[in-house]
Amino acid sequence: MGGCDENLKAIPVLLEGWSVDQIEEKLTGVTCGRRGTSCSDQLAKAVRAAFTASKDPNYRSPLEEDDDD
Repeated sequence: MGGCDENLKAIPVLLEGWSVDQIEEKLTGVTCGRRGTSCSDQLAKAVRAAFTASKDPNYRSPLEEDDDD
């Protein structure tokens, strides 16, 4: 929730042509204020999860809630 609309418009333009590894290298670990993460950090995690899921249809992201509970 939240975030800057302008950033959401700029990110796809800036990342066009980048590999998953490049996105992770540049964006993982970026923080926002006192938070231990940021929109950029979360984007890197989501890109990796989407890439992994595209290769393995049984992949389940650690970000997903466990429905078995």
